[in-house]
Amino acid sequence: MSKQERRAIYRVTPDSADEMAVTLQTPSGQRSAAAVIDINVDGAGTRFASNEAIALGIGERVKLSLSSSRFSAPVELEATVVGKKERESEQDYSFHFQGQGNADTQFPHEFYEMFNRRGAYRAVEPENESPIDVGLRIPDSTGVRNVGTARLMNISATGMGAMAAPSTDQAMGDNQFVEISLGLPPNMAAINLAAWIHNRELQDKGIYYGLKFDARRSPDFLAMEEEIVDYVMCRYYDKMQQRAL
Repeated sequence: MSKQERRAIYRVTPDSADEMAVTLQTPSGQRSAAAVIDINVDGAGTRFASNEAIALGIGERVKLSLSSSRFSAPVELEATVVGKKERESEQDYSFHFQGQGNADTQFPHEFYEMFNRRGAYRAVEPENESPIDVGLRIPDSTGVRNVGTARLMNISATGMGAMAAPSTDQAMGDNQFVEISLGLPPNMAAINLAAWIHNRELQDKGIYYGLKFDARRSPDFLAMEEEIVDYVMCRYYDKMQQRAL
């Protein structure tokens, strides 16, 4: 699954800070403004006040102008009506963006930050059949020293949970700062990050570490974060698929 495909299935709800809105224009020139309910790179759900909604049929083509306080300029897109729901005081329309390849290049970087921001707080667990080891290193007088490995339990773009053996925890000592390394499916690219141990918890299987990534001490952090967010989205998609079976 490509990065664009993973974002396409990861639908998010803009928050108040995004100040996202959409203006619709029909081929005949009718215009109406609406709120954005949810959005991804494939399409958007919108909500109109009934007295401001334009009557649209399924399959009808329109032009959309998406604006946000985070965008330097509105994003202009062609879209097709793929769903509608009428209420007493509201009318919802679902739109499919035309030419996703073009839309992908038109969306500003800030648009994708919405997905990364939500993904950052959505921790996922690795597949049971494919355990992932996390290398642990701590600073010492010569630079850094390997202290062992831990088993990845969950991960998000802001941190992770990992289970270490008591012997590894003993080697860690009182250190709260650690350098970690791991690879995530499917491409297993090397991810190297600095992190802080926020909590240690004795469990039946070992010592559970709650780790928070330190972006300032992690070289090329944005690239590392991108790999993690892609993995989070992919695992989220897998879970949604499993629930649908």
